[in-house]
Amino acid sequence: MLGKWRPHLEYRQYVSRELGIRWPIYLQSIVHHKDGIKKLWLLDLDELRGELGPCYALTGRPAENQPELLRSLVMMVECREDSVDSWVERLRNDDILAIICGFLPGEIPGVGTYYDFLDRFWLASKPGKVKKFKRKPKKKLKAGEKLPPKHPEIVKMIVKYLLRGRKFEAGKDPAPDSKCGGSHPFG
Repeated sequence: MLGKWRPHLEYRQYVSRELGIRWPIYLQSIVHHKDGIKKLWLLDLDELRGELGPCYALTGRPAENQPELLRSLVMMVECREDSVDSWVERLRNDDILAIICGFLPGEIPGVGTYYDFLDRFWLASKPGKVKKFKRKPKKKLKAGEKLPPKHPEIVKMIVKYLLRGRKFEAGKDPAPDSKCGGSHPFG
């Protein structure tokens, strides 16, 4: 069921009020997103409500934030973000972006909500079989058997390192002449 739909005028008032409050502190971020703000300011989604209604069931929990989700996807494209997961994380960490999309800071929908929203309007046929990621099968051990060591010759490498006259010092990187270019003494 399609839930409450925030009218465009109400969206504009919300963005004006919230950005006005934050203007002195977040001036640089607001100016950075000025093109996206202009697009969403002009993008009136009120007529779309009637078109989207048939995509939702008549019963069940009402869908929330539908115009905000659509504005958010427009802003995602504007910000050249190509991952919904990254976008949601970005919205959760950037109150200005959240406000521009129409969300209350701290009340950003989850990734699954975005995918559910997109699934409703996907016109192409869904892929038949999606290949699932398979983990490498774990080797099962017999009773009393131990796992083989991950680094079987680590002791030999430490001894060799110490015999070359090197010392371990807490908090310092090892010598730059090691195999890994200085990032690990045992390369």
